[in-house]
Amino acid sequence: MTLRDFIPAAWRRKVYGAFALIGLALTSVQVAFSAADTGQPVWLTVAFAVYGLWAGAVGFTALSNAPDTLDPVEIPDGDGKRRLVVDE
Repeated sequence: MTLRDFIPAAWRRKVYGAFALIGLALTSVQVAFSAADTGQPVWLTVAFAVYGLWAGAVGFTALSNAPDTLDPVEIPDGDGKRRLVVDE
C-alpha cells in the first residue's frame, strides 16, 4: 500500500482543504490570545504540536501525488501569441 492508496483521489482535495482551514483557525486563535496579551492555553499548545505532527503526513501524501516532471504549458502573451512555459 502506498500513500496514494491511503487517501483516495476523491478525498485528497477535501483533506488538504480541511487541513488548511484547521491551520488557519489555530493560527487565528493564537493571534487573538497574543493580541489580548494573555497567556496561551495549554490546549492550543497541544493542538499545534498535533497539527505539526500531521503536517508531515499530509505533506508526504501531497508530494507522492505531485508529478515528477512538468509538462510545458501554453500561455497567451499580450500580443495574441502563445508561448510555451516550463517552470523549473
